[in-house]
Amino acid sequence: MRTRLTLTATLALAALGSAHAATTLTVFMGSQQRPEIFQPIFDRFEKQNPNVRIKIETGGATSEAQNQYLTTVLAAKDNTLDLFLIDVVRTATFAAAGWAEPLDAYLPSKDTYLLITA
Repeated sequence: MRTRLTLTATLALAALGSAHAATTLTVFMGSQQRPEIFQPIFDRFEKQNPNVRIKIETGGATSEAQNQYLTTVLAAKDNTLDLFLIDVVRTATFAAAGWAEPLDAYLPSKDTYLLITA
């Protein structure tokens, strides 16, 4: 499951990166989501996409603290964050508020995706 999440995040970043040349993407994640695991993936992505830099922003020691921070930032229409990792129980709420959307349009077909994760 972790590999699938990691590859999904990488593919989403690739889609965003190809759409925005010479840019920095800010990714928010909680410190308990282990940013050190994502860093090598982001480093590899940056090497493959030299015009894109990824900055990790961490915060909130708990899911509730992260939710409070993200709700404040997103409700204020602050565009500081490009991507964020959220607790699975928050996805419906964030989607209903218009802060999250399916990434299907940015990812390869399911058949290709399954080949990548296998």
